[in-house]
Amino acid sequence: MNLCTSNKFIRQILAKICKRGIGPLGIGATAMQMNRTQWTACLTLLVSLIGSLGTHADEKPSAAVHLFPFHDGSKWGYVNSRGEVVIEPTFREAHDFVDGRALVQTEKELAFIDDKGKIAFTMPDNLKPFDWMTSFAGGLARFSVKDKCGYFDRQGKVPVEPKYDDAGRFSEGLAAVNEGAKSAGFPRPFVREGGKWGFIDTTGRLVIPMRFSWVDFHGFSDGFALVSAGGTSFYIDKTGMTAITPEYKSNDPKRDVVSKSRFSEGLAAIGTGYKGPFTGFIDRTGKWEIEPKFHGAGDFSEGMVSVWNGKEHGYSDRTGRIVIKPQFDIAKDFSEGLAAVKKGEHWSFIDKQGKIVISGKFNDAENFKGGLARVHEGGEFERTLDGPAYWSKGTWYYINRKGEKVHRCRDDKDWRGPGFGMESK
Repeated sequence: MNLCTSNKFIRQILAKICKRGIGPLGIGATAMQMNRTQWTACLTLLVSLIGSLGTHADEKPSAAVHLFPFHDGSKWGYVNSRGEVVIEPTFREAHDFVDGRALVQTEKELAFIDDKGKIAFTMPDNLKPFDWMTSFAGGLARFSVKDKCGYFDRQGKVPVEPKYDDAGRFSEGLAAVNEGAKSAGFPRPFVREGGKWGFIDTTGRLVIPMRFSWVDFHGFSDGFALVSAGGTSFYIDKTGMTAITPEYKSNDPKRDVVSKSRFSEGLAAIGTGYKGPFTGFIDRTGKWEIEPKFHGAGDFSEGMVSVWNGKEHGYSDRTGRIVIKPQFDIAKDFSEGLAAVKKGEHWSFIDKQGKIVISGKFNDAENFKGGLARVHEGGEFERTLDGPAYWSKGTWYYINRKGEKVHRCRDDKDWRGPGFGMESK
């Protein structure tokens, strides 16, 4: 623990020690009653308490640590944002870190590692063989055993036993779960259809009853979740009460609400029909913050949102003012001050003034995260009749904000897709 950043914690411990007393002081002694010997004992106890924290230091993910998987031609390891190898390539497969854990395939079994490369936990025997599992979200990860979904935590414990027919990711302390859903069958065996949805907390307690026919897979965002019941979709709060039922009030009866999205940065995109559809944004009270005028729009990120004029993509601010004129074929969300955009054959990165700050012959690009972004060069785009499209014969690299390649991620031939039951929904 960094003592310079832990003054509040130390004060709390000292307050408890002084309130309870130690050794001959007895319960109820105060700091003013302590002599030098007793203060020494107090500080010794304090140091031991702080030292004991080291055994639990991995119970919460470190927000400052960002590691990135790479393939050396044989095995997978991890580099930091400077491209330095910090976890040697010893794994058969490896995924991104989320909530301080990364799913890897060792020579023997599946495991989750911490940011030091040490095995945090392996899958318990009673959960084998599993159907699929996901990365962590909100401190818990989903898994399926014999078509039943549950959750495990960052220590490998299972606070929610596998008993649900479908389940969503945790967000803002709640997750959507389903009873009665059935597999969609080939070619989408992992897709579940039907049943009723409700919400549980991180202990597995059902806090919102199973009464919805559909829920948005993002779950709760800005305190609201988008759900459907009785043929109508609306927003609920964390008590399960209906908070917003969007409707467009105008003199034209044809201008109805035809689409809705989750809240992001306090606003939600709402599509309206009639000569459109045109999309606008409502605030958390259900009032229109931006009147419907875009042909399409994404989610707000860092105060900006990608919008479509029917031909090209640009960006708007929270007032609805176009700040980067539509000119791109595809425009992704802003992340760490930059956004990946595609115009013609290649991708580039722009800043919030619309200036291209990173360019290259990138035929694919992902958002920046932890100071790096993955980009793809070379190869060709393969399409299959009964499977997903993918890049082949090319290479993925990590680049920094200067556009410099800091490390190779992998060649296309080094990746076999999600693999080993890792499910991405």
